[in-house]
Amino acid sequence: MNRSLTQDISSFATEFIATPTETDAPVWSIDFTRQSPASAGLSFSRASNAGCYDNLGNWVTALTDTLRRNHHPLTGQPLGYLAEEARTNFLLNSTTPATQTVALTNGTHVLWVEGAGSCTCSPGSANGSGFGTATHGSPVTFSLSTSGTVTFTVSGSLTRFQCEKGLTASSFIATTGASATRAADICSLANAPINPSEGSLLVVGTITALTSTVNTVVSLDNGNPTTTTRLHAYLRTSPSGIFTQINGSTVADLRQNEAIPAESLVKLAFSYGPSGSHMVLNGALKARTSTPSQGLDCTMLRIGHKIFSGGAGQPNSHIARVAYYNRALSTAQLQQLTA
Repeated sequence: MNRSLTQDISSFATEFIATPTETDAPVWSIDFTRQSPASAGLSFSRASNAGCYDNLGNWVTALTDTLRRNHHPLTGQPLGYLAEEARTNFLLNSTTPATQTVALTNGTHVLWVEGAGSCTCSPGSANGSGFGTATHGSPVTFSLSTSGTVTFTVSGSLTRFQCEKGLTASSFIATTGASATRAADICSLANAPINPSEGSLLVVGTITALTSTVNTVVSLDNGNPTTTTRLHAYLRTSPSGIFTQINGSTVADLRQNEAIPAESLVKLAFSYGPSGSHMVLNGALKARTSTPSQGLDCTMLRIGHKIFSGGAGQPNSHIARVAYYNRALSTAQLQQLTA
């Protein structure tokens, strides 16, 4: 995943903790390109090993419950925290690709490969559509209407291949004689310094190609999945935005619908308070509402997921930095933070 990133993250290299001449300083912040979760009071868990690139472009293993600080595989630039949902690679011996037939359940799957060859997926006993040939940098997305077997035919010299259930490809999962699962990344801060009356959040992250609304870069909630007092921020190719509910009533559903290329690095900032909510992306005001949003009685700050469905909603992309301010910054201040 994210092997095609080309933008240099050094454009975000300066600290985003503002000086008093710019705006109020955040009451909490983390730079995932430099800091560990524990250094900012965050707890992190993942119930399996997972892979990422180090600053030399080597594919390395992050052990269970260790956050992945990923890097661009070609330039070594730090990309931040790679937050992914649980995925399973159904192809066997994935570092020595060979033709095989595997059983898959109905739904959308992605086949991707690395190396000089190709892999063609074709239905066996399964029924579906979208079958084709994957080459390096050109994955195949196919859908099964009924479960059954699918044959994967390898040609040429591949170094890695993966077939996973999902809308887009995720990071590589090594397998041997059986399929293997990478668990979901969970990162949160309990008893976060959240002002229920007003506040602001800044996120520097990577746009994801997911078309679902569940991919969450930052979430505030009250720790109870059955009561809907929450704020979610998401970064997608289209749209990106925030969604806020207080005691079950929606007070903000702000979106910017301009298409942004997947894997682009962006800065999103938004505020909430008595005068409503404002959302700014890369220095430009994208949406606002005058509906009051005080009463956001939240205690949990979750980064890269949300509480609902057991901590799901990972964006399958990078989160570089997050900062929380305990008052509603002005539109001009939000623009300054994200310019």
